[in-house]
Amino acid sequence: MKSYTHAKGFNVTSVEGISGIYLFMDANQDLIYIGASRDFRNRINSHVYQINPKLTKDVQYLYVIKANPGEESTLHVLEHLFIWYLHSLKNHAHWLYYGSNFHIKEIAIKHGLNIRSTIYHYLMSFETGLLIREYEDDGSFKRYGSKEEFKQKKVICSKEGGCMCFRCVMKNNRREGR
Repeated sequence: MKSYTHAKGFNVTSVEGISGIYLFMDANQDLIYIGASRDFRNRINSHVYQINPKLTKDVQYLYVIKANPGEESTLHVLEHLFIWYLHSLKNHAHWLYYGSNFHIKEIAIKHGLNIRSTIYHYLMSFETGLLIREYEDDGSFKRYGSKEEFKQKKVICSKEGGCMCFRCVMKNNRREGR
């Protein structure tokens, strides 16, 4: 029997067993939602079948930020650091952090994040990969495809408008003053 490689059009084989942070973005590369997961494949599937699903038809890109913090609480703090930095509107009610960059950095360090330079440089230090939603010829979400590796999902900066490298995505979506 053939097994699915895709969840609602995203090939999730490259992120199976990986933990970290994920960003849902629309076709204009605007941030929709930020989340955290211990296993992306399972988490992405769960977003499809929730009462208020976050993996809607508007989500065209899924950025995966690979992190292996030792404890679930540290992963949760990292998620909220990304929410604070990028100011995701769908996460607005879930912010844990308020204050200046210095204050936020102190809180994050106190909760186990190893930030040795700026918050921006810390957030940019993680390995990242981009999943792009795929469609069948009839317009339905793709369900089957080839198994992929995470390293195939890295995006190199094109230094042009609309670049999808992680640095450009962070720059284009960050909150004023961050």
